[in-house]
Amino acid sequence: MIIADLRLCFIGDSFVAGYGDGEQLGWVGRVAARSAREGQRFTAYNLGVRGHTSIDVVQRWRQECTPRLPAHCERRIVAYVEVFRTLHTDRCWMDEIAADDRAHPGTAGYQQLANLVYPRFSTWIASATGSGDRRRG
Repeated sequence: MIIADLRLCFIGDSFVAGYGDGEQLGWVGRVAARSAREGQRFTAYNLGVRGHTSIDVVQRWRQECTPRLPAHCERRIVAYVEVFRTLHTDRCWMDEIAADDRAHPGTAGYQQLANLVYPRFSTWIASATGSGDRRRG
């Protein structure tokens, strides 16, 4: 099924919000911007809240997502990309965490995270929208 009006809610904690990123993009903003440059069309809602836990997310997701999604929206997908093993051994990520609050990366670290998420995300968006990678024709 091709979705013409794809709306995505990125809900989570400070990592979703991009806390610590001097460019204020975080991984969500970087993935969304790269997707747009590559012709993948969707609306992204970054609903990350610093300090929120999984329990907080469970309690607020419906209230925050419902007004942003079409009334007839029946599909809800929770996507997961394994990043911990790679980031835990990535020098840039670990150096940025150590340089600030010992929990959050800076701009380069969020770029590393976006680079890990993007390939799987791009494949999923292309299948949902039928957009593919328009640079390849």
